[in-house]
Amino acid sequence: RVTVILTFSPCPVSLKRTVSRKNMGSPRQAMRGEHMYIMQSSCRAINNNLISLLFMIRICKSAWALYIPTVILCFPYLVTNMLSACGTDHIITMNLHASQIQGFFDVCVNNLYAEPVVLKWIKENINEWKSCITVCPDADRAQRVTSIPD
Repeated sequence: RVTVILTFSPCPVSLKRTVSRKNMGSPRQAMRGEHMYIMQSSCRAINNNLISLLFMIRICKSAWALYIPTVILCFPYLVTNMLSACGTDHIITMNLHASQIQGFFDVCVNNLYAEPVVLKWIKENINEWKSCITVCPDADRAQRVTSIPD
């Protein structure tokens, strides 16, 4: 059986903060032998979301989950060792700045690319897409952005 844990909605793991501001968590259901996919957003409150993610992974591992892939759509820091030390077996992410980053992971990594989906959406929803100007958030993305018109 496969269970998907969305850390921003009700899930089979209970996370709470004590009066002394310590994080605590426990499983709400049996996880032994389960595949527990954990999906975490790292936008907004990056540090809190990262700590919640690490707690989720550790709780699943402690509850004897068989396989714990982690889906992180926005990778805020290079925290690969923290994720694997907590027990994730596989990381699925999007648009890493460089493919070489995958070499820093101790676990299997799938780096998905959003460009094909974004380009399809632009072509289908923006009538004047051929005369648009493409910009990028930083110098690292300049090469990818210049390939879009091609």
